[in-house]
Amino acid sequence: MREFTLAPFGALSAASIKTHLELYKGYAEQTDAVQKQLVAPLAAQPPSVFTARETLARRLSFEGNGANLHELFFEQFEQPGKGEDPEFSSALQRRFGSFRKWQEDILELGKARGPGWVLTSYRAENASIENFWIDLHELGIPAGSAVLYVVDLWEHAYWLDYGPKGRDKYMGDLFQYSNWAIAARRYQQAQRRTT
Repeated sequence: MREFTLAPFGALSAASIKTHLELYKGYAEQTDAVQKQLVAPLAAQPPSVFTARETLARRLSFEGNGANLHELFFEQFEQPGKGEDPEFSSALQRRFGSFRKWQEDILELGKARGPGWVLTSYRAENASIENFWIDLHELGIPAGSAVLYVVDLWEHAYWLDYGPKGRDKYMGDLFQYSNWAIAARRYQQAQRRTT
């Protein structure tokens, strides 16, 4: 489990950040617990539609991705950024036309009903950057993609400070406070892995 030092920004309060970090801690602890169970011998059980092994594998995917996505999300805000990163902005411009149009696409995806995540990912098979909406941690993450930027749109992330209709303001504050050098570093790492 990683430790994060996050300061309030925008309308996001210290209380919301504390609650969000506690939620992440739960994902990390559950991931560890599932991994420990996976290495222990499974008790003999009568045949069932869901085996103990299958259940643990499904839980590991949910809990592990929940922990990983939160780590990627929090890392973006530990230190405030100093404006756009030229390399990341150039990559976004090639795909979306501009940094601002990429942000508009994130905001558009953020209007999806229900809780979920918006991910900007690097797709190695065609060296492209795409934005994706995923509902649950383990569903819809494109296989083989490297996550460059993460927006947590589960209610726990913003409702206390922004209210049920505050997603756009919350996402705007995320953009203002993001450390774009983190996304640029992830982009550079993803490119190196594919060469």
